[in-house]
Order: sequence, then structure tokens, then C-alpha cells
Amino acid sequence: MLLASLFCAGCVTTEHRRFHHYADYVDVSDVANGSVATIRGRERALVGLLGEYCWLEAPGKAQRVTVNAGMVNVVAVCEARDGVMEEDSIYSAAFHFDAVAGHEYEIEMLCDGCLRLSDLTTEEIVAESPYLQIGEFQEDLSTSDRTAIINGGSCWLTEGEATSLIVDAGPISMDVICRLLAWIPARTNRATASFDFDAEAGHIYSFQRVGFPFEEKCISLFDRTDREAGPELISCEPYEKVE
Repeated sequence: MLLASLFCAGCVTTEHRRFHHYADYVDVSDVANGSVATIRGRERALVGLLGEYCWLEAPGKAQRVTVNAGMVNVVAVCEARDGVMEEDSIYSAAFHFDAVAGHEYEIEMLCDGCLRLSDLTTEEIVAESPYLQIGEFQEDLSTSDRTAIINGGSCWLTEGEATSLIVDAGPISMDVICRLLAWIPARTNRATASFDFDAEAGHIYSFQRVGFPFEEKCISLFDRTDREAGPELISCEPYEKVE
């Protein structure tokens, strides 16, 4: 059937900003009978400098690539531009799927914590693959085999500003610092909150910054282990601005 994996997400470098060179189109097919498919990254411009832009890193370094039909390995890179150049977020995910001859596929950032591969010809979702945020700083604080993962998202989890932690399962007490607005530089736009919770072995947790219009002046903690059921809100703790 169709598989999505992170077989090569870690091999991508950090030079993926829109003004770096990516070809518009590359043809890496080598068949004479025209049994090919096309894969492209979606470009979605929003207001001003805001937007989401996706490219292929492999099998060709371009916004659109033609490949042989059949099983294909694809590494995609997407950039979420928030209008603050040094704060743009870059994500990578990999896909292994059966490309149908004559079909066109598109990769975009329309799922929670993952990149989505869709068949534009049949208007069907092919696969959703968890992404790696390029440039993440992960600390392994675990001392046993029963561990959980805590992802910061737009929050930093330690004094060293780690964005991801591996921790022992059990009681967790921690402070986080989060960005409040995506379009304001982080150093003048931070808030902190304290959390106490029980981390279950094998679970994945994440924090989410407060969004406009700030109806809830708190930072949310979610359990994102069950992708089908969606994120489960554990708590939303009041924050204080960091001066």
C-alpha cells in the first residue's frame, strides 16, 4: 500500500529559504515510453511576506520534478515564512509511495505536525508524514528505557533553549518560554508558564503558543500520541510576559 516515513529527513541542510536557488523544474525520469509522474511542492502566498513554500530535495532539487512511475522515495522541504526573516520555520519530511503514470502529486503543509502528499489527478490524500523541524535542538535527559518526547513547537524548554526533550516517563515539572506572535521578533515577544504533569512512556507531548486574539491568556500542553484521534489537551497554564 502506501507508506510515509522519515527515512532521510535528517539529511537535509538548513539552506532552504525562498531566495536560495531551487530549480523551477527538473526531469529525473529515464524511460522512453512516457511512463512518468510529476511531483511538486505547493506555494501558498499569504499577506505581505507571510506564506508557506514547499520544494523537493530528492529525487531532484526543484519545486517540480518528473519521475519514473512506480515506487519512489521523496524528501520534501517546506518553509513557513512569518515575516521575520531570522525566525522563519523550515520543515522536512520523507515519503515512499507508488507514483501512478500520468498523475500529478503535490506536497503541502496542511496537516498537524506533518507534511501531506496528495494526488491532484484523483483529488485524494496519498500519505501524511511527520516532519522534522530543521535546526531543532534536542536534549536527551532520560536515564531509562521508559521515555517520552516533549516538543516545544514555538516554545523553548530549557535554559539552553532546546526545542525538544527526551525525558523519563513519570512526573514532570518544567517551565517553558514561548513566542506569542509569529510576526514579532522572539526576543521582545516571549511569555513563560509552568507545567506539572505525568508523562506516559511512548507518548509525544507538545506546547502551543497563545494565538490572536488572546482570549485565553495561557499556554497549552497537548498529548499528540494518537494521530487519528487528534491532540488531547492536558492543561492550559496562565503565562507571564518575559521582559
